[in-house]
Amino acid sequence: MKVLTSSFGSMNLITNILEIFWLVIFLLLDMVFSLIRASSPLLIFVYMLGYAISFLLTLRFLTVVHENTHASVASFFSIKTKICYYHKNEKGRKTFKPYCLFEKSDEITKGAFIIIALAPAIVLSLIIITFLFFSKMYLAHYPEVFYFGFIILVLKLWGCSGDLILVIGACKESKGVKFQQTEAGNFKVIKINDA
Repeated sequence: MKVLTSSFGSMNLITNILEIFWLVIFLLLDMVFSLIRASSPLLIFVYMLGYAISFLLTLRFLTVVHENTHASVASFFSIKTKICYYHKNEKGRKTFKPYCLFEKSDEITKGAFIIIALAPAIVLSLIIITFLFFSKMYLAHYPEVFYFGFIILVLKLWGCSGDLILVIGACKESKGVKFQQTEAGNFKVIKINDA
């Protein structure tokens, strides 16, 4: 039995490191822009704290949008889904990590599988690129807002890399295969003669 997997331990570690790295880069950029504007040190601190909180909340919110996009597109193909927001880690602690679960009995066609997997990358890109466009037009005096959006775009597209791994794996399969979720992020490949 062949299984397609969307994430690996090393990928999750890299994602966490990238989030921290880009948050630090963004805060440094924000500090530079604040110093250029000759803001007071207290105001710089308040801006940086506000942006740090906004950054983390925006990433979490867009993760919820990502998983709900999977669910919405799956419902278009009459596939039942459930969104779970908390995941138990190895130590038994619940962490906020939304994921979309498909009905165990549902077999997803190859075309539907690819569309469902690609949907969040397309939807998030459209949302964030629209934000970038408007921030460039209407907030030209605050370039950090544009950089904030750009960094969010990079991180969210990285977050879609697990879905892209699934798409690549699905494209390598023959035309008539179907996919069935075994657990979050893992899909069993069902050949036509296996069914």
